[in-house]
Amino acid sequence: MEFPNAAAWAALVDSEDPELQAMRRRGAETAHSGELPAAPGSGIANGDYMGFSSSASVLTLNNSAVNNNTAPNAGGGGVQNLLGTVTANSSTINGNTSLNGGGIASGNGAGGANPPPCTAQINLNNSQVIGNSAAHGGGIFTNGGSVTLSKTTVGPNTPDNFEPLNTIPGCTG
Repeated sequence: MEFPNAAAWAALVDSEDPELQAMRRRGAETAHSGELPAAPGSGIANGDYMGFSSSASVLTLNNSAVNNNTAPNAGGGGVQNLLGTVTANSSTINGNTSLNGGGIASGNGAGGANPPPCTAQINLNNSQVIGNSAAHGGGIFTNGGSVTLSKTTVGPNTPDNFEPLNTIPGCTG
């Protein structure tokens, strides 16, 4: 997991919250009842876009909030997932802004020289993706991989709840 913004990383490193401190480790990560402070370019990046790793990254959010972050020149204002797996249980991804996928951007990446044997996966359980905005896919933007929704609310988001259309079973425009 990487943090694209030094201010967000510094806030995480200085955090007294043991769950947020645990997120400093690389590999499989789980956050419980945590909330990252908002900062331009913050949010969570999970995965390996260029295929430098031989395994997929795994991020699990339990009872967590990823809210009010901005990634103006990238995807995933709240969560960016590339060739990894993100599972959110009873969590919120609300009020984030980015170029593509205001709440969540997920995809299979550029491949690199040795792409990992995986695809991007998003699993949202009893969660909400609301009030996010982007040029494309205000709530969720996918570029390959899968998105599974279970008892999850997606929307309203601006300009739409997901892109490309008809790519997320159970999600409406």
